[in-house]
Amino acid sequence: LAAAYYQRGQAVQAQSDFQKAYDLLSKVLTKDPQNRAALYNRAFAAAEMKERDKAVEDWNRYLQLDPSSGWAKSAREMLADIQKSQSRQ
Repeated sequence: LAAAYYQRGQAVQAQSDFQKAYDLLSKVLTKDPQNRAALYNRAFAAAEMKERDKAVEDWNRYLQLDPSSGWAKSAREMLADIQKSQSRQ
């Protein structure tokens, strides 16, 4: 369900859908704090909501759990993008 909200949010640029996705993924993480898929996807939802600190926190937690997969490479790229955009401000 969180993925559906995220995708709809991207299609129509609805911040409320990104928030719903974030909230649903947060519930998953309350029950399973080491759920890598939920951490990874919640970071994307946070980034879409312009909550960059939350996104950075989730991607860093994700990388602690999974430092070497393809998803880890993507998480590192997203972290680098955020750091680059913050240094421009």
